[in-house]
Amino acid sequence: MKVKIFNNILPLSFSLLCLLFTISSLQAQGIRMHYEEMTDAERDDLMAAYFTSGGPSGTSGLVANIANFHQANFSTIHFNNINDDVFFAWHRQASQELERELKNLSGNEWVVIPYWNWSLSPLKSDDLWQSNWIGPFNTPWNLNRLASSGTNMNLASQVATALTQTNFFQFSRFDVEGSAIHVNGHIWTGGTMSSGNSPKDPAFFFHHNMVDKIWADWYAIHDDPNVADNYYVQTSLPKYPTVDPDDLNDPRSLGIFYADAGLAVLDKYTVSNTFTGSEKFGYQFEIESGDDFLVPSGNDAEFRSCENIVLKPGFLATSGSKFLARIDQDCAFNTASVVSNDPASTRKEEPTANPLMEESFFAARSFPNPFDHTTTIQFSTKSDIALSIEIVSLTGQRIALLRENETFSAGVHQIEYDASDLPKGLYLCNLRDANGFTNHIKLLKQ
Repeated sequence: MKVKIFNNILPLSFSLLCLLFTISSLQAQGIRMHYEEMTDAERDDLMAAYFTSGGPSGTSGLVANIANFHQANFSTIHFNNINDDVFFAWHRQASQELERELKNLSGNEWVVIPYWNWSLSPLKSDDLWQSNWIGPFNTPWNLNRLASSGTNMNLASQVATALTQTNFFQFSRFDVEGSAIHVNGHIWTGGTMSSGNSPKDPAFFFHHNMVDKIWADWYAIHDDPNVADNYYVQTSLPKYPTVDPDDLNDPRSLGIFYADAGLAVLDKYTVSNTFTGSEKFGYQFEIESGDDFLVPSGNDAEFRSCENIVLKPGFLATSGSKFLARIDQDCAFNTASVVSNDPASTRKEEPTANPLMEESFFAARSFPNPFDHTTTIQFSTKSDIALSIEIVSLTGQRIALLRENETFSAGVHQIEYDASDLPKGLYLCNLRDANGFTNHIKLLKQ
């Protein structure tokens, strides 16, 4: 559990500092994850911030403000024609506004609203609806949720199909907004969630962050860097007249990144500290950063993880910037970390890490990536090592097993993967040793 910086690839100059800030306005940047991937402390901080918000009872509270606007302007936000459909953009803007407010109210810049991947948690008995999550909001906030529902929430196949759509309006209006992907979460939860006042239920933003993640995945698949992303005819949003919806097409415009299946990739982003003294990105599993992630001079960013932080080609913290990468094995970030001066003894305390893997398996990539039909998985080893190599979906379902416990000698190895029959979308290539140490490559089939 350590920061890994690949050799000879980072023109890196940064200072690692522990800083205290007085923050008056906190940006809604951060890493969003499936709620089940949050630590207990992250969950408790979020629930406390939500209760602090005052909920739907007060007319001046932001939860009530968003909900009341959503109800009064429902027809201008939903189910519109190509000239004024702003469904995706409006909900992305509303979610980041609430998340920013929760950070401010709690004074905790690490607070994030996760997403609810209903295909992984499709039951009323799942943790999300219990006493340590959003269950206690039901009675005092008069949400009247359904105790049971026969509505299908395992929608993985519908999501996979939607991500193959190439036309944005068709994807937004029909494949997501008007389909089970969006509608079922409201019906299945019931009560307030099935009405225009649905933002009064915390489940609303958990659900819509999942919808937003699907848009983020679609954008990553279909974005053409050589073409302007003019998806919207409208140049402003209801409730947010100064916001051009086309400025929100990429969630990274808000500093928002989505983690999935134990991996958060932070790329194509410049830290600006516009709303906060230090931009915070936390995820208990692996954080990988590279591909034009920049911390410019005079700016400040912090990563924290309970497992690994990997800085890849394209990550740059320039001279004069402040960058802190913190890994705490027990995830107790509010207490002092215990750091050993002996790296070997530290590794011995890590039950899932393999010292041989740490030293011998130092690079992995794929090319081309994005790709149309085939891509080449390339990795390097410094000594002999046995690896299993698999392709999995973002929900963790195995797509292909390329190698199983095969021994590779020291050197550079390449495996060509033919994905001709694979739908367009985002996938992970996992390279795993016998003790479970894993290196991930994010694959994008276009």
